[in-house]
Amino acid sequence: MAEEAEVEQTPQPFEGERIIPKPVKDGDWLKGDLAKIHKDFYLNHPDLSLQCERFCWGNLEAAHPVLGQRSQEEAEEYRKANGIVVQVVRGRPAPKPFQTFQETAFPSFVEELAMELFSTESQGALPFAVQAQAWPCALSGMDLIAVAPTGSGKTLAFLLPALVHIMAQPHVQEGEGPIVLILEPTRELAVQTYKVAQQFCTRTSGEDLIRAGLCFGGVAAQQQTPLVEAPDFGRWPEILVATPGRLLELISVKKWISAKRMSYVVLDEADHMLLTGNWLVHIKQLLYLMRPDRQLLLLSATWPLDADRVASDLCGEELIKIRVNPVVPNIPQEVKLFPGQFDGGYNKKMAELVRWIQEEMEPSESLLVFCHHYRLPPQIAHHPPVLEALSKHVPNSHWHDRVAVLDHAQKHEEQQAQYMNFLQGKVKMLISTFSLAGRGLDFHDPAPWPGVMGGFRSQKAVLGGVMVHRDFHPRSFENT
Repeated sequence: MAEEAEVEQTPQPFEGERIIPKPVKDGDWLKGDLAKIHKDFYLNHPDLSLQCERFCWGNLEAAHPVLGQRSQEEAEEYRKANGIVVQVVRGRPAPKPFQTFQETAFPSFVEELAMELFSTESQGALPFAVQAQAWPCALSGMDLIAVAPTGSGKTLAFLLPALVHIMAQPHVQEGEGPIVLILEPTRELAVQTYKVAQQFCTRTSGEDLIRAGLCFGGVAAQQQTPLVEAPDFGRWPEILVATPGRLLELISVKKWISAKRMSYVVLDEADHMLLTGNWLVHIKQLLYLMRPDRQLLLLSATWPLDADRVASDLCGEELIKIRVNPVVPNIPQEVKLFPGQFDGGYNKKMAELVRWIQEEMEPSESLLVFCHHYRLPPQIAHHPPVLEALSKHVPNSHWHDRVAVLDHAQKHEEQQAQYMNFLQGKVKMLISTFSLAGRGLDFHDPAPWPGVMGGFRSQKAVLGGVMVHRDFHPRSFENT
């Protein structure tokens, strides 16, 4: 299976006694009467107490004291100012975007944590552009395609409505669950999303307790089943973050998980999973096992035409597409290309990298180097001229204090330590392969420093099999 090709090096907190689930015997349940799911909490709220004239018969947008008075022209002005493009593929018109967090109707624990994460003294809690438009669409029960750059808040765009969706459904019983399924293409991304979900789940308790679980390949499936004791008591969690291959194994091969309760499904990094290959096969097989009226959300930083065609076939009767086109500053760039072997090969490329560090790199800048081959990162990191060139930026230091390396041979803890050293400015250069970095670098820095990760500015040099980015702007919590 695609995401299980490598041995897992990511030890996760799967401690505690775990159940061995009994085989699920659902039979051909999709041909029977399906239990009703509630998924429109915004334009057609299921709460009978809200289906009255005062609340516009369940239309909370119309009943809202601010949104109800806001014209469609004002909503369009907000979208234009924030680079939001909305396309109604089929179904109802798109709801008006939330312009402040106070306009949402999330549970109190969600609002409290969001205020901690988003608030500024001058503006309060403001959603990012993709969240502003995705939240009301998701709360309306619509299927959704949301395309927005990396670091633009896509995780919370699908996670917060998921919490509302869960709280409107019957409690998960033994042998049931999950309700919300979040599919990630790699284990690293699954772990990141799981950690964000846990931040919100830890704020719930009692009858409103929501639990998050994690399933990925490369470790024994028995380590990822529900706990015998609290908080699971043998039940699968309400939120399950999983890689497609492992989930398909648990449903179709081991028959440990039932798809009956899965009614809110998210494909994160959907562009990767909807292209031809094992991922697409797994996604189609998984969706075939679920109820046809489940809600499907697809989020991605890029959106090729092939993915768009597949997504349209997979989605239901109502589909909204959101694209966020942020304003990109006019920044001059210089690109150096060294194609093939005609430029003198590896030695000449390395000489140009050294010259570039010595003559053009500013003291406030950092370097991120991507390599095609897994042998190159440690080779570059130990290259004496490179270390000597970096010494002027980190004088009187050992080479470990100048360069961090992400290596396929490292354990997860070492990879994280190397990465955090770079994020926190302890080293000047991080070297990684494209494949390792592409599995999901978490850009959330708990201790930001001037000049750390962000948009690439100024020079960018491509050195044959080596690509270098330089000078990063600081980034806030916006990646989540």
